[in-house]
Amino acid sequence: MVRRRVSISLDVAVVVAFVLIGRRTHAEGVAIADVVSTAAPFLIALAAAHLVGRRLRTAEGLAEGVVFGLITGGTGTFLRRVAFGDGIEFPFVLVTTGVLVAGMAGWRLVRMALMRAKGAASETTIDGR
Repeated sequence: MVRRRVSISLDVAVVVAFVLIGRRTHAEGVAIADVVSTAAPFLIALAAAHLVGRRLRTAEGLAEGVVFGLITGGTGTFLRRVAFGDGIEFPFVLVTTGVLVAGMAGWRLVRMALMRAKGAASETTIDGR
């Protein structure tokens, strides 16, 4: 349960960071209301990704990050257009999905490396063998 909460929190951080960077890059405001309205379709898509992942018991780790990033990017851009009435261009879909996949897979990759390093460190004896 704690691992799931951490995963959700870090994935939300990826979405919010993506939105903040995108809004700054395009010289748009970063007021809370603006960020929330831009992030909303992607956060809804992320919630769906986690619900589907939980239901299907997706593999944890890198594969989970890729799947969640793809679902969040694809569904989020679809919702942005259909439910929120914002425009989307094909390059935006590619960049959005690519950044979200990289972010969601990236933090999981870092976690895996840290866990591996921690495991390797605990396997060494006092004399270094």
